[in-house]
Amino acid sequence: MKKALLVVSFGTSYKENRKITIETLESDLRQQFPERKFYHAYTSGIIRKKIEQEEKLTIPSVAEALQQMIADGMEDVLVQPTHVIDGIENHRMKDEVQAAAQHFQNIAIGKVLLADENDYEKAVTALMGTMSEVANEKTALFLMGHGSAHRANDCYQRLDDIFHRMGYQQVFVGTVEALPDLEAVLHRIDGLDYKRIVLQPFMLVAGDHAHNDMSGDDEESWKEKLEKTGYEVVVNLVGLGELKGIRDIYVEHAKKASAFAYGGKLH
Repeated sequence: MKKALLVVSFGTSYKENRKITIETLESDLRQQFPERKFYHAYTSGIIRKKIEQEEKLTIPSVAEALQQMIADGMEDVLVQPTHVIDGIENHRMKDEVQAAAQHFQNIAIGKVLLADENDYEKAVTALMGTMSEVANEKTALFLMGHGSAHRANDCYQRLDDIFHRMGYQQVFVGTVEALPDLEAVLHRIDGLDYKRIVLQPFMLVAGDHAHNDMSGDDEESWKEKLEKTGYEVVVNLVGLGELKGIRDIYVEHAKKASAFAYGGKLH
């Protein structure tokens, strides 16, 4: 049986960041499944177009990757998304895979980063193992998630709760495109004795949102707003994909999905 591995990411046009996050995770997954022919896809058409224009590099969409696998005669397909939450992008991806499922004998889809309680705890541990600078009692850590109009956006509040339950009272989770936003997070530290705030993206890649919305020089960026409020701000432009502990969660999800990729059904 001809087996395939399809790794699906939103994508980024930040070339160097892509190498140390998405491509490193892709490499980890390829090493775990050497018997599977590797394919990848980006869900963002804007990013795919920008990469093609700037780098002359063509990265397929999910539909294009699936069509290539059909043309190559793949029969057993394992799909592993690199999305953080099971939101709009991930649901669109699953719909596209479902539409092509009849062309394969076996097909399975791995879970996103934050799928169950165990994932949250592992993600917290992986991140905080790199954040010694927030051990100071006057330093808070603000995490910028992407945010979504999808109900899965509740994951960010759940993540915040788990940070606190695990003893990291100085960590606060916000989002750039949904709630809680920066204003909501700032309101939570009113009256507390924090003088310094570390900004860290809670995204696979420290890409456009991290460089502009979080740490840019524009007056609307989190960094500028916090500095105007009087806080000392430290920016940590590290994507989650740079952390082995985070990548290991994705690898574990792919392994679990692969174990059930039998029986001719979509799992």
